[in-house]
Amino acid sequence: MQNKIFIFFAILLLSRENFAQNFAQAEITTIDNQKYAVFVNQSFSFQDNNSLSFKRSINSPNISEIKFDSIKEVHFVDSDLKYFYSFFFMNSENSSENSQLKFDSYQEANAFYNTSKKLKRDWLEVLLEGEISIYRFRENNFQEHFYIRKGADSLQELDHHIFTVKKPYANTEYSSVETFEYRKQLTELMSEDTSSMKIEILDLPFSKRDLVDIVYRFNKKRNTLVYKAPQKKNIHHSYVAIGVYNTRINITDADKETSTWGNISPTFSFGGTIAFGELNYKWGLDYELSVRQFKNSLVYPKDTARARIYGEYISKSDFKALYLQPSIFIRRNYILCPNQNLLFVRAGLCYQFSTRGTEDYYITDAKTNVENRSGNVNFSDNNFTFIIDLGVKLRKVGINARYERFINPYINKLAIDSKGFGLNLAYYF
Repeated sequence: MQNKIFIFFAILLLSRENFAQNFAQAEITTIDNQKYAVFVNQSFSFQDNNSLSFKRSINSPNISEIKFDSIKEVHFVDSDLKYFYSFFFMNSENSSENSQLKFDSYQEANAFYNTSKKLKRDWLEVLLEGEISIYRFRENNFQEHFYIRKGADSLQELDHHIFTVKKPYANTEYSSVETFEYRKQLTELMSEDTSSMKIEILDLPFSKRDLVDIVYRFNKKRNTLVYKAPQKKNIHHSYVAIGVYNTRINITDADKETSTWGNISPTFSFGGTIAFGELNYKWGLDYELSVRQFKNSLVYPKDTARARIYGEYISKSDFKALYLQPSIFIRRNYILCPNQNLLFVRAGLCYQFSTRGTEDYYITDAKTNVENRSGNVNFSDNNFTFIIDLGVKLRKVGINARYERFINPYINKLAIDSKGFGLNLAYYF
């Protein structure tokens, strides 16, 4: 078991190295407006270092670096996505240390947020460029910050706050207050426009879709649209997998006697995974259908109450069943190179059922000690199982370790405690 764990984590470490070797065609614009057609390491905006790795040609073994502070923009050719490197002030209201703060008044809350901005230099995703441009910065906790600027003006964050304020004349009661400062900011920037667009801004929701749409229509109307980022589409991959599982089942009957069933069984699976583009491919939904065969032989001790039947006792039973297992999962991807390699954790629920279960049992005469096959029982079985997976996907090949836990406490008045561990090898297409 220790060797398997070592091999699994060795693969994870190797995959991290592999992440760094994924290059895509891109155009780099430097701060002095020089443009270079190169192949850029796609993980640049996800790394903690301060330089970007690139190649002159895709097959070149030589990797060069350029400092972030020498770059103005990176534009990926195939995906048509742009990233802009800049200084900007970010409101820290949604940081972990401020998220639970409560204020005695609206004025106190507003003053706090107006003084909590911090200067930052990082990569912004370009959503739209024109007379008015809009950008997005996403924190590690997926909190979104939107930035806007007109022409060559400085970037300004679109302010939107939700905070907790004490109710008037109440000592312990608080209420949630939402501010819409971003509507005023947009109205001032679009002061040249006298159409009904200003009326729309009065009720404009604070969402990427609505913010980009209003800025897009402003630029389109004035014929100043330069660039609009393509919508990130959801990515779907199908896969087939083969695995092996070690399952242990403890069955306790009405006489409080427990028997243990153990099995190492092969499993064949077909499934699919959907990564959500609007969540930067970090979250996804998976589905899977597996077929697993379970076999077990159980020998009963002579002194068990369930084995004694009028001078005879059940000495042995052979159990086998073919299970179908449809499952659904929520997946969290840890991406260092978009759409290529990733680490993932997923949790899900499996409905396991069998219509081909049989149990052959043998009875031994207590006096003659002769064992005879007494017969067999056909049965159907169904239950729910909770699943947790930890895995890695390297381009088209994936491997994951799985833990399963049976969540039906009783079946036919028998107390069931079942858990299993497995290892799957998958091919994605």
